[in-house]
Amino acid sequence: MKHSGFVHLHNHTEYSLLDGASKIKPMLQAAAKMKMPALAISDHGNMFGAVDFFFAAMKAGVKPIIGCEVYIAPGSRFEKSGKHGENYYHLMLLCKDEEGYRNLVKLVSAGYLEGFYYKPRIDKDLLAAHAKGLICLSACLKGEVPNLIIKGKVDEAREAAKYYKELFGEGNYYLELQDHKIEDQYKANEELLKFSKELNLPVVATNDCHYIEKVHSKLHDILLCIQTKRNFSDIDRMRFPSNEFYMKSEEEMRKVFEFVPESLKNTLEITEKCSFNMEEKVKLILPNYEVPESFTLESYFDHLTIEGMKKRYGDNPSKAIVDRTNYELEVIKRLNFAGYFLIVWDFIKYAKDNGIYVGAGRGSVAGSIVAYCLSITETDPLKYSLFFERFLNPERVSPPDIDIDFEDTRRDELIKYVTNKYGKDNVSQIITFMTLKRKAAVKAVGRVLNIPFQDVNKLTKMIPSKVNVEEGKDEPPFMEIVKKIKEIDEWMKRDENIRNLLQYANDIEGLKSDVSTHAAGVVISRTALVNYVPLYKEPGEEEIITQFEKNCVEKIGLLKMDFLGLKTLTVIKDCIINIKKERGIIINPNNLPLDDPKSFQILCEAKSAGIFQLESAGMKDLLRKMKPQTIYDIIALIALYRPGPMEWIDEFVKRKHGQIPIKYEHPDLEDILKETYGIMLYQEQVMQSTVKLAGFTMAQADILRKAMSKKDPEAMEKQRLLFVKGAVAKKLTEAKAEKIFNEIAKFAGYGFNKSHSASYAIVSYQTAYLKANYPLEYYAALLSSEINSAEKIGIYVDEIRKSGFVLQPPCINLCDTKFSVHDNKIFFALSAIKNVGAAATEMFIKEREANGPFKSLQDFCNRVDLRIANKEVIESLIQSGAFDCFGLKRLQMARMADEAVSSAQANQQVKETGQDFLFENLTEQTQRVYPADEYPEDRLLNFEKQLLGIYLSGHPLVKYEEQIKRFASNTTLSLKDVKEGNTATLGGIISRLDLKTTKRNERMAIMTLEDLGGIVEVVIFPKLFERVNNKIAEETLIIVKGKVDFEDSNSENAEDKGTPKILAEDIILLSEAQERLYKKAHIKILTLGLEDSTLDGLRRNLAKYNGKGTCQVFLRFYKNSEEIEDILETPIKVSPTSELVKYVEDTFGEGSIWFSE
Repeated sequence: MKHSGFVHLHNHTEYSLLDGASKIKPMLQAAAKMKMPALAISDHGNMFGAVDFFFAAMKAGVKPIIGCEVYIAPGSRFEKSGKHGENYYHLMLLCKDEEGYRNLVKLVSAGYLEGFYYKPRIDKDLLAAHAKGLICLSACLKGEVPNLIIKGKVDEAREAAKYYKELFGEGNYYLELQDHKIEDQYKANEELLKFSKELNLPVVATNDCHYIEKVHSKLHDILLCIQTKRNFSDIDRMRFPSNEFYMKSEEEMRKVFEFVPESLKNTLEITEKCSFNMEEKVKLILPNYEVPESFTLESYFDHLTIEGMKKRYGDNPSKAIVDRTNYELEVIKRLNFAGYFLIVWDFIKYAKDNGIYVGAGRGSVAGSIVAYCLSITETDPLKYSLFFERFLNPERVSPPDIDIDFEDTRRDELIKYVTNKYGKDNVSQIITFMTLKRKAAVKAVGRVLNIPFQDVNKLTKMIPSKVNVEEGKDEPPFMEIVKKIKEIDEWMKRDENIRNLLQYANDIEGLKSDVSTHAAGVVISRTALVNYVPLYKEPGEEEIITQFEKNCVEKIGLLKMDFLGLKTLTVIKDCIINIKKERGIIINPNNLPLDDPKSFQILCEAKSAGIFQLESAGMKDLLRKMKPQTIYDIIALIALYRPGPMEWIDEFVKRKHGQIPIKYEHPDLEDILKETYGIMLYQEQVMQSTVKLAGFTMAQADILRKAMSKKDPEAMEKQRLLFVKGAVAKKLTEAKAEKIFNEIAKFAGYGFNKSHSASYAIVSYQTAYLKANYPLEYYAALLSSEINSAEKIGIYVDEIRKSGFVLQPPCINLCDTKFSVHDNKIFFALSAIKNVGAAATEMFIKEREANGPFKSLQDFCNRVDLRIANKEVIESLIQSGAFDCFGLKRLQMARMADEAVSSAQANQQVKETGQDFLFENLTEQTQRVYPADEYPEDRLLNFEKQLLGIYLSGHPLVKYEEQIKRFASNTTLSLKDVKEGNTATLGGIISRLDLKTTKRNERMAIMTLEDLGGIVEVVIFPKLFERVNNKIAEETLIIVKGKVDFEDSNSENAEDKGTPKILAEDIILLSEAQERLYKKAHIKILTLGLEDSTLDGLRRNLAKYNGKGTCQVFLRFYKNSEEIEDILETPIKVSPTSELVKYVEDTFGEGSIWFSE
């Protein structure tokens, strides 16, 4: 194939954040289509996209050239003064070879770490030290040489060109010619061509590409508006001077530079000179792990593993254990991963030695007996039938990946330990890139184009955040999604502005927009990281992170670890501390009996709030139906409750309970699939089946599993032939072998990693055990873990109350920083009181422990540092009830507070003069006590709500709870599980009512409705408001029915729909509800895993109530908590009694019955 005679060397991708509009893959496709042999990446000041670009280019058959358009300070990079735009020039640098790459990495790192001032700048001193292996181009009009030319400083420009020629050496400095139909460029090019002849400098043509096609010019302009927060219509905003900054063809470039054809030829010359191949340099770069003098790396690894094996299995382990351990040791050492395991062993040992809780395991590493013997995991792979090859395949070598869960509050200590051990220059956290999500793109473009807010808001409500697709497949393109929404499609057809908005949103969706620090990733290197990877630092911050994201860090051979903070581990640890403190019992969570009846009882009853992995509404429903009895059932639960395997839930539950027969495609599969009732649920079962039926090795079986999970047709066909051949050799017919292969392939596409499921099931069981056997201590730990979430605290307090326990209000003499247990009661955390905080709380506790309980308000003020415990803190302590132990009313103490503080301050001043013996006890004796008045009850409750986030000593709705439950299909806490646009009915009290006037001068209202679980915003539009405005007011008890709407979430998590609100359709006073709403009884039934016996029981029990009332029963069948499948009208009529409500909720879950008109 004849290549193009031109290569684009100056290109800005999406990694020139909100400036480059070119995504890497389409950019390379465009280069390939134009038959360009190579392409360069040269983003502004960074190398964010270098690795992605390199490997994508190799795949596309285009030679990658790694570069960067750096910013260079006119003086020292450390001098940070002057106006924006006047303190740096641009300069183009391209890597010739590995030395050039390493030098560019150092330069770009220094720009962020040392020279940042508006932009990440380097200087000429730094450039001189790292110029080898680089080709330099003079850059755009903002480059030093062309910039001086257009300022009329031609002599200075010439000297600058001489400097760069001398610095980079003969043939390594090129004068860059550009033509975007800009007058200054013609002026610059004229002089640059003169310099070329005078100084014997080659010229090169570039186009400073910021987008791929000319038609993308306006799209790029919109991107600039998003970056600068301006509107497209603004006159004085930043904009490019023409629409020529795109990937022009060779023909277009040749036409522009026909007067200097060598400028195109020189792009090929540079391409030939740039030979750096990142792929050739990739090998795992492990940090040096120092072993004791008498050991080698391998012998120390062996020693620790064998010692660990004895601790795990005793002095005389079975042959199976020894053989498995020796096999793994041999493979790990042969693949040179012994050092990797020792590094992980070391920091986990540090964690455990220092009381930092570590998870039972995460991912496929739980399949390794060596990891278990080294206490890297707490999951016995033999007990749970887990396989080493799922973790490390000796026939398809890739570096192992061990991710570790630590208690979330101490994760930073681990990172600090690793940093100190391997050196701060060798350890870093990892960058991650924020992208423009679908709805965010619509909002951003809508703002830039001045589309009315209500139109943009309406659009974003109609566009789904996530589209359900088959696992492993990409979502359809944006425009394909919106065109399938009838209302949007019709809107686009009649409104050009909406059509343009959505098209531009489509084009910018997924573009990189900002940077952040990855939540878990840590990279550890043998020598300074800057020898391998460019580094980044946010202006004004101290933390240094890599410029490559985690997958890219691994691609270039660096060791990446995920140190994940898991809140549940903190809960377990705090619970165990509470148990020891309150009961004197020491518990090891890794040595719990796995057959505890209490634990499985609360799971069967779906009392799983706060239990790891099992507390969602859907999981609670599955718990009721499945009724787990063993740890293996919990493992299956975690694997089943995911998209894909969910379709097997009905079958699984029915087989488990003996309602349908268990079938096996072949007798040899029974031992493998017995645990999951004949359903191939785990990836490990796919591997076992292949080994058993086709004679594969475990390593070969893992290759087959990967091919099936990726649904790669070519790889699948190859594996099918191998499987059928092996199965026929083991006496299966070819037809039977084909059938079994197809069955395995069906399951393998969705099969879950049992190693991960087993490890997480252990943690789930630990939390269930602690909750079932030590509920007070567990609830205290759970509440402490959510100390900053009033919503979560509300959920758990509600469950505590229903379990018959009481959460005591805060007490200055009994409470701790966290929620605590004393005398069989849970006490509120002092640090959870608004305005108080941890620092003040720790001071109170330290003083209390040193000098005894506080005796009075005055005694408290005398003994604490009033600079920390200021007036606001003291008022919050009084009004929250923390000083009730002093025996005075809260209003009394509120009136006494100023005097107590003044007296204490005077007392402290006297002490500072050394004359306090003259006035000893005077302030205490003369303190005035005010009349024993108290705030009204509603005021006391409001203070609690404001300061504690919940009503604690009472709630204005408690006495109406049963009545409200009969009419409400939902609570504020369950709204997040309702599908947007569906109808919900809630009951509660109006805590706030704001009246509004529309543009049409119609009255409407926005109110805050509060129930026992929390609050929700309710919008009352004019038509409804006109009908109900004379009935509603603050403190009114109502039932509201309306559509659920979600405020868009800014979370990266697609599952986070945002904050729900209600668009009211009807409002009824609670006092009128019985008369209006006792017409229909609705029973909500989730069909997943639903057994016939449960429905039969419902029919029998409803028959008992039939004819005792006027409410007709409707059975509402749901596929999940959101999607309704069917509504069955029954002839049964019942009375809305508490007994009926209890029966239905015990069977189908809380909130599964309600009444309506």
